[in-house]
Amino acid sequence: MIVDNAPTIQNLEEPIKNRLRIVAPKERLEHIYRHMLGWWYATAAEQLWQNSQNPTDQKPVNQRLIKWIDMKTELDDIVNQYKEDRLPTMFARAEPDELYYKSQEGRGFVRQLDFLMLQVEEVRYAVKDYYRAFHERTKWGTEKLLIGKEMERYEADLKEQWHRFVLRLQRNPEFAGRFDDDAACVEFGQRVLEWVDSQNVAIRTGMPSNSGYITRGSYHIMADNEVPPVYWHPKFLEKLDAIVKETIGSI
Repeated sequence: MIVDNAPTIQNLEEPIKNRLRIVAPKERLEHIYRHMLGWWYATAAEQLWQNSQNPTDQKPVNQRLIKWIDMKTELDDIVNQYKEDRLPTMFARAEPDELYYKSQEGRGFVRQLDFLMLQVEEVRYAVKDYYRAFHERTKWGTEKLLIGKEMERYEADLKEQWHRFVLRLQRNPEFAGRFDDDAACVEFGQRVLEWVDSQNVAIRTGMPSNSGYITRGSYHIMADNEVPPVYWHPKFLEKLDAIVKETIGSI
């Protein structure tokens, strides 16, 4: 539809931002503008694609348009994401492609999982959490949405929670004094990973309930360090040291 005297696509930024200023905090206007624009382009592309697949579609025109209420609902959600008590979440449903899954084989955090005799799908879920959390955290960093050392403090809290759980589990009669038994170590590591999968520690108090992937993925990001501050198999650091020595010896 061509609207007479409407701004051209090259001159839309200021008119859109002028509308957004009514609802967007001044210091977050640019972020909200780009976030909303991304949603609009994706939604418009989907609409165009669907209509091109059904050229004989006889639905009324108003059923094939992007509705105002849908746009308002999305804008309200985006504005809420930039409030002081939360951070925007754009990758909650992001799906890595098969090439990404393949490229993660041999990574530190995947190597940790390999010691736990997991099903392939369990490892894929861990990779997915890593992927989503990594991209979320990267975007927060590049857009300067984090305050001071907020991420370092968050990781410190996650590490302390992990350590508290591991200490309790070590006291459990089921595992106490059994770490010479590899089967017991594997089961211990599986239990620790199950605990990680159940965690949803909000980096800010207003984070949505479906942001648990940030916690799980952050644990895997830490587990990917050269000397990981968190690990699942109780003897992983010993195994890692043996692998490093073997690698050096073969050079």
